[in-house]
Amino acid sequence: MLDDILEFAADIIFDIVLEGAIDGVVSKKVPMVLRVILGVIVASLYIAIIGLLLYVGIKEDSVLFTLLAAFVAIGSCRMVVKKYNETRTEE
Repeated sequence: MLDDILEFAADIIFDIVLEGAIDGVVSKKVPMVLRVILGVIVASLYIAIIGLLLYVGIKEDSVLFTLLAAFVAIGSCRMVVKKYNETRTEE
């Protein structure tokens, strides 16, 4: 029971931090240096997740994990393009 609560709390905190970092990257109110640092952190996190899924997929000979890594990569690219287009239309 306690493990479920801790897992849920960690998931909520992770979601809040990740969403805040993504919003901070595109916000004009945040200084450029901080936006670059947040961008590097968010990109590194997504690259690490994709790499881990791809590694497990290749190591275990699992098509499911390999496809999941591809879908996460495609979704990440779509998110970047969407956020980029949103910031360009605001200017």
